[in-house]
Order: sequence, then structure tokens, then C-alpha cells
Amino acid sequence: MNKKDIEELEIVKKAIQNHVPALAGFLNCNKRIQEYSADLYKNHVSDFYVERQKIMKKIIKRQCVELFGEEAKNFKLNLDGPIVANMVDHNGILNNPILLSSHLITSASNLFDSKFDILSLNTALYPFNSVFYKRGLGYKEKTLTFISKSKSHQLVYYAKPLNFENYPKEIKDSLENINVEDCEYAWQQAAKINYRIWPRLFNEELRSKLPKLITLNQDEIVRALLLNIIKEKNSFVYDAILDPIFREEIESVFMGTTGAWSENSSSGSFLFWTVDDRNQAVGLKQEGNFLVSSKEGFDYKVELSDVEIVKAIEERQIYAGMVLLFAALLFYTGMVPLSGYGSINYLNIMKEGWLKLLKNKYPEEYLGISNMKIDKLVGGPVLTYYRDEKKEIKSAFMLDVLMSGGLSREYLENIFSMNFNDLLLPAFIDVYNSYVPKKNRQKISITADDIISEQLAWLK
Repeated sequence: MNKKDIEELEIVKKAIQNHVPALAGFLNCNKRIQEYSADLYKNHVSDFYVERQKIMKKIIKRQCVELFGEEAKNFKLNLDGPIVANMVDHNGILNNPILLSSHLITSASNLFDSKFDILSLNTALYPFNSVFYKRGLGYKEKTLTFISKSKSHQLVYYAKPLNFENYPKEIKDSLENINVEDCEYAWQQAAKINYRIWPRLFNEELRSKLPKLITLNQDEIVRALLLNIIKEKNSFVYDAILDPIFREEIESVFMGTTGAWSENSSSGSFLFWTVDDRNQAVGLKQEGNFLVSSKEGFDYKVELSDVEIVKAIEERQIYAGMVLLFAALLFYTGMVPLSGYGSINYLNIMKEGWLKLLKNKYPEEYLGISNMKIDKLVGGPVLTYYRDEKKEIKSAFMLDVLMSGGLSREYLENIFSMNFNDLLLPAFIDVYNSYVPKKNRQKISITADDIISEQLAWLK
């Protein structure tokens, strides 16, 4: 990098320190990837959460059996201690370099001779045209589209399995002998496909000792947790749904924050969402003791009573919005989330919101959440790169890796020996442009490609 690039990089770093404090500490994280990966699993969770995590572990194991049958008996899920799980990826076929790399970071210390498998709790509450998929799979800097435009806004969580015949030819051979006949939903199909494709993303000599990639659905886990929470009755999450006074406080505290709701219900949704007859998300707003549709022309109404909410959850009429989802999944169970740079930012904002709400009314919950550290970043650095015909460095999507024959031990040893903050630097350009307020940003010309080209000079 030249002098101008270095000066601009300093501008980016200072702005992140001032305006994105949840990420500022990673600027100086000079641990090598393998060391950083090992530290992700060094955690202590308060005794307060032990019993709750036992319930969640049962739910996780049950979903493994539902998805993988007898094969699940051989999984090594590392559930003897606190639950630690990657929450960056989505319930589609492996694709995006950032999401793909999150699995490499979580497993780097364990990859060549695995002692436990990779647990990833993914969301399917996104549409097929999301930025991570664009109705297809990335390959050689293009998107191979295989999902029809009519499905663009459908939520993957509700979608039926996709027809293999429509998949790109580059991946069809890898789908042979994958039994998805018992899949009811597209996210189940994707979990099975990822389980089989994962070993093929590495040279054949590495495959026998790799950890398995177990991608479960966090939305189903939250669904089961909420049903149990409502049954048990005594918790802040129960009151968040069914105590009208507490609901008003929650509505006020989280108004306008990421993943919540806005004034006049112009965006977001209060506590839950519903879907219309095309499986597209519809926001809900609070009217008295009911949640009602905020979409003109679509009528939906559910009473905020334990009987009606349980029925609506069981029948998948409603699903938890981000505030309620993470209240149940993280702040109620005390699990350790391995996050992306977007989620690590908004989860810490949510944490502060819950602390404000719980301080006087729920002292034990307040203390437990106070001691939580949401600082395990795995979604941001890209670890998969290749050189194109012009010898320029490009980020590798899953298909780029698969079609190249997989990652070699030499490549992995080189990338794992790099410092975490060096590999994260290219992502900080996007953080700067996305999370630093526009009025506080200066015009810069340095790009992520400028940074990574120098760092990966060893890549042939």
C-alpha cells in the first residue's frame, strides 16, 4: 500500500473506534487464525443458565436426529460445556465467501484432526433474493441463477424443497446420492446438501479427519424454546409476550433499533412476524391485547394470550422477530454466539436494551446478561481466495472452491498462520461505509482489494 492508502486506512480505523465500539477491539487482535479459533471455545457461563442450556441441548440433539437420522449418533457436538455456535450463516446451500469463511474460522484449531464437529445455528428467515444468494450461487464472479423470480420474496423458512433439476450443472454431480425425499422444507434440504458438500471443499487427503459441518435451523430451535418458555411461564421472555405493561416498556426501549420496529409500524414488526399466502413476511403491530397485520389488504389478528400465541407458534402462523428471537436464544439461555460484524454490533445494542428493562424487575436476569460477552467475531474476514486468469486476487465462493478440487493443506496452513486483524482489514472498508454515520465519514479511495492484494502476495 502507498502512503495515501495507509493514511486512509487510519481514517477508517479511527472512525470505527469512535462510532462502532463493539468492533473496535478487533483492530488490534493480532492472534493467528488458529489461536483465535481455539479461544472461541474458552468460555464460562453462569450457573444460572445451566438448566436452560440443558433444555436447548435436547432441542439441538432432537433436530440433528430429525435431519440426519441414525447418522446423528456419530456427531461430536461439543455440548458438554456451554453452548457455542456459529450464528453467521444462513439456511441455504453454502455460498458467500464471508459466510463460508465463518466455518473455517470456527474450526481452524480443529480442522486437520477433528475432536468435535462444527455446530452452526442458521436462520432461514430471509428471502431467496437476499444479498447472500440472489436466487442462485456465486461462481467466477457471476451468479448462477436457478431459483425462479416468482420466489424472490418468499421466505426460505416456509419454502418447499427445490428441484435438483434446476440446480447449476457445476453442483449437480455433488448432489448425487443425497437423500432429501423426507425433507418438508428447503432449509432442511440445504442442511443435508451442506453436510455432504463440506468435505469436498478440501483436498481429498484432508477429508477423512475433517470435522463434520452440522447446519441446524435456529428459527426452529427458538420456536421450541418459546413453546417451553410459555409452558413454564416464569421468565422475562414470557412476560415480554404476555405482560401488557412490560410489552409497552419493550416497545418504547427498542423502537427504531436494528431488527425491531419503527414508529407507526412503517417498518419492522412487533415481537412476531406473520406471512401472507405467498409466504412473504408481513409485519405485526400491537393494538390493545392483539397483534394485527400492518399490511394493507392482508388481514391477520392473534390475541396476546398464552393459548392463542402457543397455537399460532405451533401452526407456524407467526415467527419470532429479531428482538424476541435473540431474547430467547441468547439472553434467556446464555449461549455463546459466534457472530458477524453486523450482528455483534446490534446484539450488543439489544443487550443494553434488555439490561435497561430488567435492572429493577428481574435482578437475576439482569446479572446474568450483564456478565455476557458478545465479542466472538467469525463473520467478516474472508479466508477463501484464488487468482483469476489475469492473476488478480478474487474472493472464492463455495462453487469456486468446489470446482477447483478443494482447499489444500498448504493453502490452509498459510491462511491460518495470518493474523486475525490483517484478514479483517478488508471487511472494515464495508464497516466504515455501512456503520459509521455519513456525516462522520470522509471520502476514501482505498478498497478491500487494495488491502488483500498486498496481504496475499504468497498466493500463486
